[in-house]
Amino acid sequence: MLFLMLFMACGLPEDDYSTRRGVVECKKIQKCARGLYEYEYDADFDLCVDGIGDRIDGQTAKRLSKCDYDPAEGQRCLNRIRRMTCEEFVRRGPGSACDQVYDCTTVEPGGTGTGGGSIGTDPPTGGGTETGGTTTGET
Repeated sequence: MLFLMLFMACGLPEDDYSTRRGVVECKKIQKCARGLYEYEYDADFDLCVDGIGDRIDGQTAKRLSKCDYDPAEGQRCLNRIRRMTCEEFVRRGPGSACDQVYDCTTVEPGGTGTGGGSIGTDPPTGGGTETGGTTTGET
């Protein structure tokens, strides 16, 4: 128990983030969006974890030179997803649960911030449809 508390206090190492997030999201998808799980991942847990992990790795790899990973936020992201109800998860996906994991603001000489915030790595899992790169549906 002490080990778990110490681990949680230190946060989640960046090397483990995408895989651990894939596991947490896939458990939620299995439970809350069974049709998506069966259709998108052939009801294969490892395929689901790999798919989500690859998506997160691909989206963040492009921005790593401009963004800083926050290990404490990485762990909080997983905890927030775990606490989401099925209704919340299906309507919004992980949504803002993980929007602070990567800080993409940079400070220019003279103190001017650029960049525009954090990486949004969460496509919708339900509650809307994609049209021309834009998601529509209930908010």
